[in-house]
Amino acid sequence: PIARAVSRWAKEASTKHQGRIRFGAAIYGDYRDRQRPSKENMDYRLIAQLDSDATKLERALTAVKTPFTDLLSDQPEAGYAALVRAAQDGFWAEDAGYRLLFWIGDQGVRRDPGKLPFDPVSASDVQQELKDKKLYLTAINVTGSRPEVSTFIRDAELLLDRSKLALGVPAV
Repeated sequence: PIARAVSRWAKEASTKHQGRIRFGAAIYGDYRDRQRPSKENMDYRLIAQLDSDATKLERALTAVKTPFTDLLSDQPEAGYAALVRAAQDGFWAEDAGYRLLFWIGDQGVRRDPGKLPFDPVSASDVQQELKDKKLYLTAINVTGSRPEVSTFIRDAELLLDRSKLALGVPAV
């Protein structure tokens, strides 16, 4: 349902703005190595590069089934690392009037003590990358397998509070 809703929104936005908007998508999971977590060694795949054809985005999103297994056998994922990767990997137009990064997820980034020796990407790291790339961030929480333990909303609020992005105010 989420893929279809995002696709529908993209088609409407593309039509309204006569193809002047580009869309892309990436999917992510968790770090691949508990002892050496890094944003380079995580489940992450760019599935649609920025393009004005919303149909390409729809095909990419609806083709995703179960993309990754939970390699660390816990619910949290490498969401902050994925946001940094998406900001860095996107071919953002220099003359873009507005750059919007959507974070859609079911699980947050916080883990039980001992699951990872450290998390290589902090909220501050994400915020700096958003600022450097002049990106706006919005977060959409979807229900996952264990919503009662998800920290997604708290993790997203931390980014939005720190970035001063609430109500569409850009990071400065």
